[in-house]
Amino acid sequence: MPRPVQTILPFAIPQDDTVAVILSRTPETALLTPADVASAMDVSMSLVNGWLESGALPSITIGTGDKRTHRRISRTTFERFLRLRTSGVTP
Repeated sequence: MPRPVQTILPFAIPQDDTVAVILSRTPETALLTPADVASAMDVSMSLVNGWLESGALPSITIGTGDKRTHRRISRTTFERFLRLRTSGVTP
């Protein structure tokens, strides 16, 4: 039996964590977590954090915790990043 799709945070269905599925369920104004990006691109969190730290993947800082900065990536920024990566251009 398929799981119901969440309307607020649609990123919780691991078997459907592909770029196309995530973007199809995400409003234009959505903010993605680094974990969403890692899951959608099938890469490690370390790689995503490296992109964030280097500025290759621009993000919005929403606060700091005890150990790290909390960041979000806008959907449009993520789409632009994907286009650059798939065209062979290093952001």
